[in-house]
Amino acid sequence: MDAPSNPTYEFRWDVEVAGTERRFGQKFMKQWKRVLQAQKMTPLVSARLSPCAARFQLCVGDGTEAPLVTACEAEVADALAHLRWTEGRPEERIRPEQPDHHPAGWQGVRIWMTFARQDVESVLGKKPRI
Repeated sequence: MDAPSNPTYEFRWDVEVAGTERRFGQKFMKQWKRVLQAQKMTPLVSARLSPCAARFQLCVGDGTEAPLVTACEAEVADALAHLRWTEGRPEERIRPEQPDHHPAGWQGVRIWMTFARQDVESVLGKKPRI
């Protein structure tokens, strides 16, 4: 089997956000940035790197009404559309998955993002200068 001409890496993050949060998309981005900082992966969503694709899944509490789920999905998609997308339109590259209920009651967003392998290795592989 031939190697793909444009190899990629896919990353997944679980970002805790209660479904009852006002401004769900803003809260998601704030929490996600904290997760990225803790993992030293902030460059992946900085202005230096463009994702190839993104998909996300809301984990909602039992009894969360469909209109609230739809509104939260729209806010997350809108927040992701503000990342640096250099190829194609962001709305064509961001896909929501079917919402889920976490067995332990966890609420938030699972997000998967795909980046060009070369970009990831060049951004995350840099060593700090002393």
